[in-house]
Amino acid sequence: MSYRERVLVTLVWDRISNGTKDSRVGCETFSIMSCSRTILCYLLLFLPGLLVVAPSWAHPSHESYAELEWGEQGALNVALKVIPEDLERALKLHTGESITLRDDSKTHRLLEVYLQEHFYLGRRTEPPPLTVVGIELTFRETWVYFTLRDGRSADPVLTFTVLMDTVDNQVNRARRLWQPDAPALVFRSTEPRQAIKVSQEYEPRE
Repeated sequence: MSYRERVLVTLVWDRISNGTKDSRVGCETFSIMSCSRTILCYLLLFLPGLLVVAPSWAHPSHESYAELEWGEQGALNVALKVIPEDLERALKLHTGESITLRDDSKTHRLLEVYLQEHFYLGRRTEPPPLTVVGIELTFRETWVYFTLRDGRSADPVLTFTVLMDTVDNQVNRARRLWQPDAPALVFRSTEPRQAIKVSQEYEPRE
């Protein structure tokens, strides 16, 4: 069921419970008898959707997605899409405090520390500088925008273990925008590192 559908059901049920009038559903009063037809209509409308999405509730899919693009002076620009609740849970585990995602300097600093451990190029002992430049918050997904420096190696290796420490069977995918026809790289707990493989035809901009 979509966010809009859930809100609509909640609004209708609230009006039934409170005995208020809603001209959109054609009831003068929300007595049990006068609204039985309306309730039946809503059940018939949403029940098929509930049956379809029920398996996804029981076995939720947890995937993160990143778009990679070379920027100025050898920086790698990253747009990372995650499930908000999963990221908040990971930050809570990392900091020991309950975290609510916001696009502010405090959240940026927390994410920079977390991402330096779970999204980096080269060796973990020498992670490149990472800077969060913004966060886009929506109900279903969150986009984190950040940059990190590359060692300018011919084929830099990316480690992408975001949320693998808190979510079972987490799968991360990364797409190299300079190679739009190439398949997305897939990262799992059993294979957390992949070579980015910068093509010979492509050179990062100075």
